[in-house]
Amino acid sequence: QPGADPGGQHPAGGGGLVTNSGAAANLFISQPNNSFVTYGGAIGGAINLYKTSVSGANPSNLTLTAPSTYTGSTTIQGGVLILQDSATLASTTYNLNGGRMQSENRTGSLSGIANRIPTSSVLNMRTGVYLELGRPGQDVFDTVATVNFLQGYNELRVDAASSAAASLNVSSLNVTSGSQVFFNTGFGTLGNAGTNPTISFDNFDAGTMTINGVIPWAV
Repeated sequence: QPGADPGGQHPAGGGGLVTNSGAAANLFISQPNNSFVTYGGAIGGAINLYKTSVSGANPSNLTLTAPSTYTGSTTIQGGVLILQDSATLASTTYNLNGGRMQSENRTGSLSGIANRIPTSSVLNMRTGVYLELGRPGQDVFDTVATVNFLQGYNELRVDAASSAAASLNVSSLNVTSGSQVFFNTGFGTLGNAGTNPTISFDNFDAGTMTINGVIPWAV
């Protein structure tokens, strides 16, 4: 069963399994404002996961600490979904609608894992944030297939840790008119040489995504 964990670090209580062997079903996890829940079990089967949060100044955190194999989509409708310790997801469609997805590899996590979500994943972002946090002494390189910036002000952020590099590679990038993107790092060293965070793209059409050589949608 899920258990409250004010520190947001490790499971409170046991694990368990939430699964569905029938037709695809929706699993809603709704949290009040300023709540912190850690689930040490697994989610499997034909499930679409919806993590929702009451809006406010202190959004809720849901931390997963074990591998989950559910095959449906993942939607974060407010608050933060954190993948930590041994947590990985098999889901390949992620809808970040006013919410944040966080790959947590810092020393508070029991392990650092690259590609906690599949490299074939698609991120659909509507005022969403995708955050990759590196691990001291261990390089963490992540890849996703597609990022679609569909609406609002969005953020891709990568933080490297001491004596290690961290990167996010996006195979295909698509920006809807009117949306904006903030490429960010917590240390102000994004793209610098050495052990610094990087964000790279395999498919970037400068002819259609720039105006006079300027990227108008990027901050």
